[in-house]
Amino acid sequence: MNKTLTQSISTVRAHDNFVGWLTAKMKETDTSEIELAAAIGVERKTISAIIHKHRSPKLDLVVKIFDYFDQKWVQIPFYKEVTYEE
Repeated sequence: MNKTLTQSISTVRAHDNFVGWLTAKMKETDTSEIELAAAIGVERKTISAIIHKHRSPKLDLVVKIFDYFDQKWVQIPFYKEVTYEE
């Protein structure tokens, strides 16, 4: 059975902040959705759904994304919006 939890304002903000970090990182490294998807073993539509906030990534996918961008750790605030430098 696939259970989905109701999102709180904190989880929505965390997702928004993650998407902001991800899109900034992709732009900074000139990484396309196709390249990222192939590197972490998912379809491009999965990356697109995350970026367009139609889907929240599971922790294992978040870790693969961080690893792809050679991040040892990343903070994803859930209490406020974060602006990422371009």
